[in-house]
Amino acid sequence: MILSNKLNTRIVNLKGMEKWIKTTFCLGIGFLCAAEAVQGQNSGSQSSSTKGKSKVYTPAGLRSLKNIEENHFYLEDGSRSGLFELKPGAVARDDSALVIRVGGKTYERVIESGIKPEFFGARGDRQTDDTHAIQKAIDAAVERSLPVVFQGSYRLRKKGERTNAWAKKSESYCLVVEGAQNLKLSFDVKTEFILDDKDTPSTLLSIKNSSNITVEGLKGSSSSILKRSLYNGALISIEDCQNITIRGAYSRDLMHGVIAFRSKRVIISNCHVEKKEELSTGTHIGLYACQNSIIENCYTYGGSTDGDIGIFGSPSVNNRISGCFLFNNTRADADKRLSTYRNTSAQGIYVDSGAENTVVTHNYAEGYFYGIDIKTNVTRTLVSSNIVKNCVVGLAARRGEGNQALSNVIFAQNHIIPNGGNGRALKNWISDVPLGILLEDCYGASVLGNTLENSQISGTKDFIGLLIVTTANSNVNRLRHSPIVVSHNRFILESIISDKAGRSFAPSIVLRGGKGNPLLDVNITGNTFDPVFNSSKNNRGVIVAGNTENLSIQGNTFSDCRGTYSISLKQCRNTKISNNHWSIHRGLVKATDCSGMSFSNNTSSENVHESGAATLLLQNVNNVSITANTVARTENGKTSEKFIEATGKSDHFLITNNLLQISAGGKAVQWYNLSGKNNHIDSNLVY
Repeated sequence: MILSNKLNTRIVNLKGMEKWIKTTFCLGIGFLCAAEAVQGQNSGSQSSSTKGKSKVYTPAGLRSLKNIEENHFYLEDGSRSGLFELKPGAVARDDSALVIRVGGKTYERVIESGIKPEFFGARGDRQTDDTHAIQKAIDAAVERSLPVVFQGSYRLRKKGERTNAWAKKSESYCLVVEGAQNLKLSFDVKTEFILDDKDTPSTLLSIKNSSNITVEGLKGSSSSILKRSLYNGALISIEDCQNITIRGAYSRDLMHGVIAFRSKRVIISNCHVEKKEELSTGTHIGLYACQNSIIENCYTYGGSTDGDIGIFGSPSVNNRISGCFLFNNTRADADKRLSTYRNTSAQGIYVDSGAENTVVTHNYAEGYFYGIDIKTNVTRTLVSSNIVKNCVVGLAARRGEGNQALSNVIFAQNHIIPNGGNGRALKNWISDVPLGILLEDCYGASVLGNTLENSQISGTKDFIGLLIVTTANSNVNRLRHSPIVVSHNRFILESIISDKAGRSFAPSIVLRGGKGNPLLDVNITGNTFDPVFNSSKNNRGVIVAGNTENLSIQGNTFSDCRGTYSISLKQCRNTKISNNHWSIHRGLVKATDCSGMSFSNNTSSENVHESGAATLLLQNVNNVSITANTVARTENGKTSEKFIEATGKSDHFLITNNLLQISAGGKAVQWYNLSGKNNHIDSNLVY
């Protein structure tokens, strides 16, 4: 308006130019309108105005013509209606959907936003079998490099079967994209594929030997109870492809959600998979022998029997699972149904069978047997910043069914809250109580900066924070000298519930070597055990180790450890305990049948030990160095404790430079009791 006023002002006295300006302006407007009209036709605009400018034909009327002069016409045919344009010289095949030949001339449909299955006769009414029409639309889109747009609810039937080359199993399918490039399938928010009850399980959409494929918003469901069929019956199956993006897919009550085999650069994003509780389904979202692929921001509900989200097989390299939410409401009473899903089943996230360079980060998993399960010859795996709640085992790195060890697994900055059920049903399993983290035959592993929290007053009877174990299986290929590091974790294990015998089964860390196969090279440093209170004086301890060699326990903080002994060792060799700090405590170390132990530079305060008991209780232990420790006085007003009680075949002790405040104000007792010979005691300050 401002520009128009300025122009009128300038030309008011230019009578000679006024007519020329007005004429030019009108011609410009006319040209613009004409251009918009052409653009509307080229973009496939099928509005009433475009229809009004084109001659309208019915299919019967059009086919009755022997000659036609129009450059474009509008076909009136229900869902097939649309504008067609003359293509001089074109000799494309007449398919009555995208191409119509009349009077020796070829007319092609003007595509607005993409090819629609309705062009080929799809009804989209949830009742009619639309499989054939949709397949034609996909094939046409592949041929023309155009997108396919879905706007109805389509019932699908099984079209055929083919062999999954990776799984070596037959796969039945409804729709297939094969040998395609640069294809996009786009689904309206209300669009859905419904698998016919007669054809379950069948994969709804199979993508094979294709590249640069995008599928957005596909929803699929089945109303019938599925029979278990591994690697079949998926919403989307991808095989031997690259550069595939699946975004916003939704699967309900199908055997699988989205699964990919032997493919590269697959992105599965913002997908939603759920099932009924009674369905025994396979993996919800999985990458099998895939590389450089991502599963991100997905949601699964209702656990499968094969793990909800996972990476499996070799060569699975450089893959990531991040930002996913997994909830399984059928596993909250885990101990009542243990035999149903021990071992491989009921995993939230799994990485399995030779996968390498995998990242699992910022996920939430609740209600599984294994929250996150890493197993069977997996190497270089990072599991970080996840929250795992109400699982029997929070995080696991284990040898699995193949008896093959793992290596270089990192569990970092995860938060684990244990299962709320009774752990007694776990007897005869690897542990008799729920676990925060399990390392089984896993070498070169690191457990860093995690929080393991069991602060429930009721519900969780017992809970082990970290269990590290080797098996006695000689077939395990062990990396014997790859150290395991447990550092800067926080254990909040309020084991205030004990059994009838007054025992708690809730150590923070348990180390256990197998028969003839000791656990080697474990470094426990900089951890906080706060609190690990237990009113019972007969608990197992905070750190419990058996058949372990080269164990280092350094720089840890033990707060409110009222069990009998904080550290319990049996059949351990070459153990170093140094620079640790205890606050409220009873005994510090109990060792049986050990050799080569060093206890140095440790401090303790507020000792609440019972009368006459020892800070260090050693039986059949030799070659021991106890130096430069500070032990605070007893606060219970009773007779002072012994600092060292060594019985059995215990000898070769070096005890020097310790500061011992062990008098309780009563009758003094001998602060050490050594049964063996060859001991050296010097420069200790005792009062």
